[in-house]
Amino acid sequence: MGIRSRVWPAEWKVDYPNERIVAIQTPDIPLPETEIKIPSISFEEEIVEPQSTTQNQICTDVDYAWAAGFFEGEGCISITKDYTLHVRVSQVDREPLDRLKTLFHGNIRNKCALENRKRCHEWSICNALVVDFLLAIQKFVVRTRVTERIRLAIEFQHIKTDRTSPRQERRNQMEAAYSTLKQLNKAGRVDRISTGIVEKQQKAEAATPGA
Repeated sequence: MGIRSRVWPAEWKVDYPNERIVAIQTPDIPLPETEIKIPSISFEEEIVEPQSTTQNQICTDVDYAWAAGFFEGEGCISITKDYTLHVRVSQVDREPLDRLKTLFHGNIRNKCALENRKRCHEWSICNALVVDFLLAIQKFVVRTRVTERIRLAIEFQHIKTDRTSPRQERRNQMEAAYSTLKQLNKAGRVDRISTGIVEKQQKAEAATPGA
């Protein structure tokens, strides 16, 4: 399709295959055929994929079962005062934490050694990544107390992201979940301390001659 020039009474056409604009001579004024080279223009938009909150690779039930067992033994769920949901797993050996990061994203940091303990590493995730992780391992978790924490954490994040409920109502529900999870974690620490004391007593009795 040609367009009329405002300067010369000549007709113009665009030759797309050869990427050029050609001026065609008209009977009014002799005008030699000229061509103007124009650069090739691509109309394809660059598509930028958003960062996914799902796993970096395809996981199997073996991966989920391993992660569930490792998390039960070494991990914890917590909610901070600003209502941020966290999962953390600490370990002296970094290799299993690297595997968790490969499967479920997250970050790994070095933790300072306390008293006579060895320096350890910590893998952590927060908010939406926590829900992805917990939903993936939920059916493989064995201990009732851990499953209760998982259920509470998923429910908390759902309340936090639900914009249909009144703000104050959501805040009250989040505060209740925060307090409940805090109590569960405190009870778990007490149990671990009690178990550790009993184990030490049993070892001491076993090592005592004539016991």
